[in-house]
Amino acid sequence: MRILANYGSRENGSSYNVTFETTGDVKMEQAEETVDELFRLAREAVQRQMEERDLEFPPKEDRVTIPRVASNGNGSKATDKQRAFLRKLKAEERKGIEIETLTKQEASALISELMEV
Repeated sequence: MRILANYGSRENGSSYNVTFETTGDVKMEQAEETVDELFRLAREAVQRQMEERDLEFPPKEDRVTIPRVASNGNGSKATDKQRAFLRKLKAEERKGIEIETLTKQEASALISELMEV
């Protein structure tokens, strides 16, 4: 018998999911014990990820925003690709910056800064 154990959790807009699977056949007599162990491992893995996230991002009151670059009215908005990449880098959470209002130049500077970390 093949056994899968799934565990997921959501917190503050982030989603965490883990799936564990047995690599070989499990005898029926061991199924309950195996399920419990796989589920425990999956739950612990999700909790570790959530704890690491808490360590990675400072609390909102400790976050620093980068100064806005003066664009003299001619700075065009950040591209869709820049905004998508900034979302992947979690710029809004890490820096408290509204991605939709950035210019191309500001988005490039922020991407560079976040990639250095």
